[in-house]
Amino acid sequence: MMVEWMRGNFKFGGHKKECVKRRSSLSLASNPFLGTPSDSREEKIIMAREVVETVFDECYADTHPLPCDLGILKKGMMKRDLELKHSEDKIKQQLKNDSSNS
Repeated sequence: MMVEWMRGNFKFGGHKKECVKRRSSLSLASNPFLGTPSDSREEKIIMAREVVETVFDECYADTHPLPCDLGILKKGMMKRDLELKHSEDKIKQQLKNDSSNS
């Protein structure tokens, strides 16, 4: 955030989306497969901005593979841990039963 402020790209409201758009556009503009080799840097930036604007709302809202609510992630991890513990207990019990039957 400090770097963005030093670049003069900071304000208190709505900055995150603008920052993501700007940085995505710059990243895409540096891709050698965008446009033609004869296109200038400015032309590539304009093309990149158009592409980013086209897909931005859908991509910005997409949090896959991360859930929107980290509480859900934590609950899912706890559930998985309990399931693993239950599986381990079942395996241990099965091994104990197998050894006592032998």
